Amino acid sequence: MRSFRSINFALARAVNWRLPIAFRQSFQDLYAQRVSEFANRLRGGCLVDVGAGFILPAARYGQLDRRMSTLGMDISEAALRKNRDVGQRLVADACQTWPLDDACADMVISRSVIEHLYDTEKFASECRRVLKPGGRSVHLLPGRNAPFSVLNRLLPNRVSQRLLYWAFPHKEEELGFPAYYQNCAYPAILELFARHGLEVESVEFRYYQSTYFSVFFPAYLVSLAYDLLIWKLGIRRLSSQLLVVLRRVD
Repeated sequence: MRSFRSINFALARAVNWRLPIAFRQSFQDLYAQRVSEFANRLRGGCLVDVGAGFILPAARYGQLDRRMSTLGMDISEAALRKNRDVGQRLVADACQTWPLDDACADMVISRSVIEHLYDTEKFASECRRVLKPGGRSVHLLPGRNAPFSVLNRLLPNRVSQRLLYWAFPHKEEELGFPAYYQNCAYPAILELFARHGLEVESVEFRYYQSTYFSVFFPAYLVSLAYDLLIWKLGIRRLSSQLLVVLRRVD
């Protein structure tokens, strides 16, 4: 079975290197760049990473100004304990009132977190509350209308967990969490934050989600044809990932 996975992954990688740059560019890397870009302008200040988990990518890549104070917040104490990239750790539920003061943060960020939240209204409200006026919020999230996200919602969580763990055993700690995908699409995500007083500065879209199907090359090719079509048509509501930068204006 391991050789079956390896062969299919190898075939998908061979195709991947021939795809347009818009597909090959990692949004994880782009997210780290955006976080660093805004954080390093501050020359200090406080950054709150919500759903921090195991790493703070911008810090791991050596891109974050060391004068920046970093606080990692996560519902999992075990995950936070492994995070060596943040200066402080806080165990808390992002869908409840955060145990942080008003206007205490210069930046609030999250990476692949919003889709797992059962109350995105409360999350958006808390983002604004803890941000200082002029502070920025950066979020990377999947699109709820992408085929992988639709499939993830249709399957029982225990089934999707097993499939993911079988396909990507090296990512067991990162995948398989219950996902709700509330407001995880364009323009719903922008409207969510606007309702809570955060102004949109930029939105970037990715349309390539076929890597989830690379464990079975024929399915990967079908998915890739879909991704290329949606990308060419520029259907933002069907994008597979969104990178959103927001600002508290008052």
